[in-house]
Amino acid sequence: MPPAGLRTLRNVLGLPAAVRARGRPRGARLAPEDRQISTAHPTGYLALEPGLFSHHHEGDHVHYALSGRTAFAVGVSGIGSQTLSGFLRSRRRQGANRVLLFPLFGADRGAAVEAGFETIRVGQEASLDLRTFSTTGAPMADLRQMLNRAETRYGIHVREEKAEAIVPEASLLHARWLQSRAQSKTMGLLVGSPGFSRPGARRYFASRVHNKLVAFVTVVPGYCGRGAGIDVLARDPEAPAGAMERLLVGVAQQLAGEGLERLSLGCVPLRGVGANDHPLLGRIMKQLHDGRFGNLLFPFRGLGHFKAKFQPDWCSVYLGAWPQVDVLTLYDGCSLWGLFR
Repeated sequence: MPPAGLRTLRNVLGLPAAVRARGRPRGARLAPEDRQISTAHPTGYLALEPGLFSHHHEGDHVHYALSGRTAFAVGVSGIGSQTLSGFLRSRRRQGANRVLLFPLFGADRGAAVEAGFETIRVGQEASLDLRTFSTTGAPMADLRQMLNRAETRYGIHVREEKAEAIVPEASLLHARWLQSRAQSKTMGLLVGSPGFSRPGARRYFASRVHNKLVAFVTVVPGYCGRGAGIDVLARDPEAPAGAMERLLVGVAQQLAGEGLERLSLGCVPLRGVGANDHPLLGRIMKQLHDGRFGNLLFPFRGLGHFKAKFQPDWCSVYLGAWPQVDVLTLYDGCSLWGLFR
């Protein structure tokens, strides 16, 4: 299906959410520079996205989007059950009929359940242990082949660049990258913005060929200062093979040299999900991940295959929902992630 047809399909799928979003949102807004974010995981940086509302409870903060009567909190890893419970009570008083939390990892799931949320697995996160990461060994053969091609055939080199230096080129490349994809919008509250106007603590790493920018990534802090995460990845549609692989390996090697312990490569939505997670929703999510229709909306399988090249550690990612996990929960989550835009 051509990109124009896919965009029309997404617009049709997004109509129910657009109609429901006409409700007047209620909440307090803080400028991104004034928001307090969780440092437990790199996804805490999602709380700096524009247009979010903020909830405060005994020094902790929850930042969330509103769509009609649905509240969707992001960057909640490491936030305790009392704060999440207070956030839920506040949203209910404001008239919310559905409250979602994302992403939840490990102990976060227990805190969400204690606060009154149901949870469901919605994918897996890939991450590298920088203390042991290496490109040697048989499992890395395919990755080494891509790296050798990038370095010897195309002369790709990687370096970290200051925001003010990379922004002019990176802005154009990011726009070209979006236009070249069937899904011409970023994944909303699943992946952050490049942050060109307010870099904050973001770091920018670039792949270049003869000084021409062919790919870049943004790296955000996390793991309570012991690690970082890849947020935005963008490559020129005509970038040589191996440009992104070489870039991510370069980032991992530099951060390991700085003494950091872990690098998140980000979430793969719906990976590893099945009927064991939910009798109905698990099957729906598995079909979206495995089937042709779902991969027209978003390249689930391709993203998973790409990240698997790095032989990462995989951990489950959960979505929290009140009052219950159901089909509308999945639809609202996908809508707020930008899947139907």
